[in-house]
Amino acid sequence: MACDPSPAPTDLPRTPLSPVAAVEPERPLPAHRASAAVGGGIFGAHCTACHGEGGRGDGRLASTLRPRPPDLTDVGALGDATPAEYFDAISRGVIGSSMKRYDHVLDQNERWDAAFFAWGLATDPDDLDAGARRYAISCAGCHAPDGRGVPGLPLDAPERVTLSRNEAGARLLRIHPDHVEGLSEHERLALVEHLFSFLYAPAPVPVR
Repeated sequence: MACDPSPAPTDLPRTPLSPVAAVEPERPLPAHRASAAVGGGIFGAHCTACHGEGGRGDGRLASTLRPRPPDLTDVGALGDATPAEYFDAISRGVIGSSMKRYDHVLDQNERWDAAFFAWGLATDPDDLDAGARRYAISCAGCHAPDGRGVPGLPLDAPERVTLSRNEAGARLLRIHPDHVEGLSEHERLALVEHLFSFLYAPAPVPVR
């Protein structure tokens, strides 16, 4: 993301997340549901020279960088990464790499938008759809369609940005074994992807 700063896209109306239970002084938790569509505009303006348009680490400057930018579409390699770590990298840069800080260029909401756009590059839209269907069958009866049906355990709790996909999957299996033990690994991963969408609005899929 080491390209020349340019104006971020106009912000969109934002849906407030559930109240924040705790705030980490060095990392403000998101107050609103992030927009990957807005984040995509930010990524296009600031990040593609290094990360590439599709986030595969193949931008025009990538071959000159050591280490090279990671492939943000590789969910296998990034399963232990959290949205909060993406936010931290955008905010403060990454020591030992060419990734510079953007906390002086982008406001907090924009950095969360960009973080979730980058996060969503590893998400298959078909998995989001499959996860939404599974959620409607197995989860919405208790958690409600908006994820706020269980008092004290809203699925849009900002603290969930500190979970990785792997951690969220393990937690799901531990808390609701009766709902997920019969699912295939791919079905569980699809449900996990959908659960993260309570924290951000995924970018729309281009018409093919």
